[in-house]
Parts: sequence; C-alpha cells; structure tokens
Amino acid sequence: RLKEDIDPVGTSPSGLKIYEFSYIGEPGRFRGVMAQDLIHTHPEALYVDDDGHYLVDYTRLDVDFVAVSTRGEA
Repeated sequence: RLKEDIDPVGTSPSGLKIYEFSYIGEPGRFRGVMAQDLIHTHPEALYVDDDGHYLVDYTRLDVDFVAVSTRGEA
C-alpha cells in the first residue's frame, strides 16, 4: 500500500529477499525487505503503526535499509 516499482535484487545470507522500491508519491529509491515476507518467519522484526501499516525493525535482521537514490533516480 505504500510502495511501488518493487524489484527483487537479491537475497541476504539468512535467505531474506531483498528489494529495491520507491514510496508512492515520494522521491527516491530504497533497498530493503517487504514486511509481508516477514510475518511468518520473523514476526519479532515487525510492528504496526497507528494506520495499520507494518514497519520493519532492521536491527533484528541481516539486511540494512538503504537509500539507493534520494532524487527519484533509478
């Protein structure tokens, strides 16, 4: 509901899928995981915000959340 242009780009050492994506209506491109992929395998790395969106606690994973581009460039 929050991301678009989602492309798989790799796998972490523990087997988590890594993606590059953009947030809808926002500039920039980012690399990280999809919260939905973690619901059954890493629920301890998830929490829910006031709007009901899943958020990822990257400190509990072997993946970093990275800004690939801050200007909307791919």
